[in-house]
Amino acid sequence: MAMGYKHIRTKQYLLQMLFRRSKIINATFIKSTVPTPGFVKLIDCMPSEKNKLMLDAAVVQAARVSYGEGSKGVEKDSALINYLIKHQHTSPFEMIEFKFHLKMPIYIQRQWIRHRTASVNEISGRYTELNLEKGDVYHPKELREQSKSNKQGSYIDTNLYESNENVKQIWDESEDNIDRQISNYHKLVALGVAKEQARMILPLSTFTEFYWKIDLHNLLNFIKLRAHHSAQREIQLYAHNILDILEVLCPITVQAWKKHVYDKDSV
Repeated sequence: MAMGYKHIRTKQYLLQMLFRRSKIINATFIKSTVPTPGFVKLIDCMPSEKNKLMLDAAVVQAARVSYGEGSKGVEKDSALINYLIKHQHTSPFEMIEFKFHLKMPIYIQRQWIRHRTASVNEISGRYTELNLEKGDVYHPKELREQSKSNKQGSYIDTNLYESNENVKQIWDESEDNIDRQISNYHKLVALGVAKEQARMILPLSTFTEFYWKIDLHNLLNFIKLRAHHSAQREIQLYAHNILDILEVLCPITVQAWKKHVYDKDSV
C-alpha cells in the first residue's frame, strides 16, 4: 500500500485567500505535506482579529492595560511587541488562544501531548469503532536511517526502503500484517467484542483525531521545539503548518519571535 502525501496549496496563495478570520476558521490550512489522511484545522481563536494588527492587537492591549492605554498605531505597537518578546515578557501573549482540530498517527500524537500547557480532547476508541478501512493507518514508503550521533534522530535524506532489499521485504510483510490486524479489529467488534479491548491489536501507525487548545506564548514554544531539525520529521511538518496559520493571524508577533527567538536556533 503506497504512502500518500498531499500538497494543499502554497503559503503565498493561502496568505492571499485566507487572510480574513472567517476564511481561516475551519479551513484545512496546510503548506507542506503531512501523512495522509492527516490534517491541521484551526477551529477557533480568541479574540477575533482587530483592525490592521490582527490578533497582535490583543497582545498590545494586554501589555498596556497596566497603565490604561491601548493601541498607539502600527509602528509603536510593533515596537512594543518586539520589546516584549526580546525581553521575555510572556503574559500578554498568553491572552490569545487557538483551538485546533488535528489528525495524525498515534506515535506522533504521543509526542504532541507531552506539551502539557494545552487542553486536549481526543476521539475515544472505547466509544467509537475506529473507521480504519478508509485508510486511517499510516503506510510510509520512506524509511529513514537511524542517526549515529542522535539516539532519537534519523537522517532525513535516506530511504532504506528503496536502497535495502531486506528492509523492503520485512517492511512489506509487516504492512500486510497490519492490514490483517485492521480487518481482525473490525471482525472482533462485529462479533461483539468490546471496542475498548478490540482496539488493543491496532498499531501505533493508526491515525487519531483530537481538539487542542493552547495560548500563543506556549504555542510559539511548541513550534520552537517541534519545528526544529532535531524533532521527528513528521511532527516538524505539522508544526510548520501551524506556524503558517500564526503568520496570517499574528504577523507582527511571529516576525518578532523569528527575529529574537526562532532564528537564533533555526531549523
